[in-house]
Amino acid sequence: MTRGTLLTLTCALTLSLGLAGCGGDDDPAGPRPSASASASPTVDDEETAVAAAYTAFLEEKRTIENSGTVPEDAYEATVAPVRIEKERALARQYAESGLVRVGQSEVKDPEVVDLSGDSATLVVCENEDGWGFKPKGQEVQYPDNGWGPRGMKVVRVDDRWLVAEPIDQSQLPAKDCGA
Repeated sequence: MTRGTLLTLTCALTLSLGLAGCGGDDDPAGPRPSASASASPTVDDEETAVAAAYTAFLEEKRTIENSGTVPEDAYEATVAPVRIEKERALARQYAESGLVRVGQSEVKDPEVVDLSGDSATLVVCENEDGWGFKPKGQEVQYPDNGWGPRGMKVVRVDDRWLVAEPIDQSQLPAKDCGA
């Protein structure tokens, strides 16, 4: 047997053994998914996570401003690092001046109007009529403003969505919040 024939036979044998390991049409289960394959989040999942981030932020904000105390770790779990100190400063200003909030706002109809990569714009309808101020223990009546749109920029940091910045009312897309 010549060297060329031996090389051809070796290649043919290697190829046939390699293809035999690929399975054939007699495998009723078909191809099996890789154990390392994982499902990617859908757009709906991402939008739900963005809305949940705002809800968590608002719950923390209500708790802090209604208590009149600002924990050392305030907003670390709900606000993007670039915004944490602004939120803490506002809460401290309220607390130091004896201004405590009472009640809570209402939120409905969250809508993610832009979602690109690690950034999202969320618009909600919010009513703060039930979330008033109690300066130095005194009840104060404010005029009711009813439902109105509110917008937030929400960003993904280390696989979690966090509130980054409020969006100026004049920059919000139209949203009918009803009465």
